[in-house]
Amino acid sequence: TSIEMDVRQRFEAEIERTRLVIQSRMQAYAEVLIAGAAFFTLKDQVSRADWGDYVARLDIGEHFPGIQGTAYAQYVTAKDKAAYIAAVRATGLADYDIRPPGERADYVAILYNEPYVGRNQKVIGFDMASSDVRRLAMERARDTGAPAMSGRVVLAGEKPDDKPPGFVMYMPVFRQGMPT
Repeated sequence: TSIEMDVRQRFEAEIERTRLVIQSRMQAYAEVLIAGAAFFTLKDQVSRADWGDYVARLDIGEHFPGIQGTAYAQYVTAKDKAAYIAAVRATGLADYDIRPPGERADYVAILYNEPYVGRNQKVIGFDMASSDVRRLAMERARDTGAPAMSGRVVLAGEKPDDKPPGFVMYMPVFRQGMPT
């Protein structure tokens, strides 16, 4: 009937509008990551304070609703793990460690996460490479040089029954002067 067709058309139009809003938001999130990676090309070393100032100026809560944290993670090989942990502890994070515990060939440990409050503090040291879903997205980002979104995950720092699952988006930061 014409009523059913009208309802169906309005429903499909609402689905399309929602799809476009989500697509636009994901693009904005990707642009935050692209800019963050570019920020790391400006200095030889980006400190915790530098990253905090940078992310604060983005005013994420106002301009990018839905982003819970903007993090930087460091790739660490198993042979460099102890020296890396000691170096991070020397910056003032006395109890820093890579979590979850265990020996792996390599790690991608969260070093900075802004805004540095609440649950964002709890994820410092989390090895994102310890999760297959996250690792696949990081590898896709590394291989393409473009932002890549993970599949469904429970965000680090959350208990599985506390919050619904989310996703993480990654953008690689390559060492300056190194081939990519």
